Amino acid sequence: MLASATHARKFVSPYVYDKYVVSAADKVLMETLVLGGNTFRHYPCAPYLTDVTVQQSNMHTGQMEEPRAYHSAKHHLHGYKVERSVLPNARALNRTPHYPGSEANIEIFRDNHEFQLQHLLKNSALADLADDGPLKCNTLTHGLC
Repeated sequence: MLASATHARKFVSPYVYDKYVVSAADKVLMETLVLGGNTFRHYPCAPYLTDVTVQQSNMHTGQMEEPRAYHSAKHHLHGYKVERSVLPNARALNRTPHYPGSEANIEIFRDNHEFQLQHLLKNSALADLADDGPLKCNTLTHGLC
């Protein structure tokens, strides 16, 4: 029974991820968020929020080096780290693979750099939207200054 449930999860997981996570990036535009009043309260010009979270797990057994790789000194937990990007309307936009808990957050962000560049591009349709954020640019070609 457990084997069939695991097999079903592996089969359905890519479909669910494509339908609910990948398609959210295409459907939810910054204009829709601003006009609908679904922006972040303290940073309304941000299209999405990205953070690294720790998923706690049991301490790994084995040699001394193996459990140490999964220990996060910052969070004082054994587990995995995952970078998640979330839209202001609470829809998931991206999730990275699991990293050991000792991996630095900045390294996880650097590994996901291509996603950040792809989703921070501004297009001509956003030219009329007010952007009063601290990183606003004079150019409309790229969201990063």
